[in-house]
Amino acid sequence: MNPEYNVQSICLGLNRIVVGMRSGTIQELPISEDNSAMIRPNMDKKTKIRKLMKCIDHEVPISVAVDMVSQRIFTMTAAGLFTVWDILTFDVIFSKDFHKIANNIIAFKLSNKVLLVFDNDILVLDSNINNGYDELKEYELKLNKISDANLNSN
Repeated sequence: MNPEYNVQSICLGLNRIVVGMRSGTIQELPISEDNSAMIRPNMDKKTKIRKLMKCIDHEVPISVAVDMVSQRIFTMTAAGLFTVWDILTFDVIFSKDFHKIANNIIAFKLSNKVLLVFDNDILVLDSNINNGYDELKEYELKLNKISDANLNSN
């Protein structure tokens, strides 16, 4: 089953329900329009479900970077989960699990690219908002063991 629809927790309030999904999305639903205690299901297109935030709670980021125009935050977990967040709303824009042991993430300062450093290889992603975070094969590097990586700012 898709984790986007798996409920992890529910909190009932005065006139609203806050639902935590397994995917990390937290949503708010009104119980009724007229503040009565009766729950009236509303299944039409006017359902007022409001997303409060989205987070990844099963992986802890080990490295964080900000894009060149300070609009997005890039995070990388030790298990290789790469996530892109909108800096204003903290919504997850993009997420990809590389299933590799990760060491670092570095955002390019003069172009829309992100350097991902893993135990045995280095990848560069095109981080233009319209391009969808494609891997750039011309920057790919495979080595035996990578302990540290840096990026020249020039």
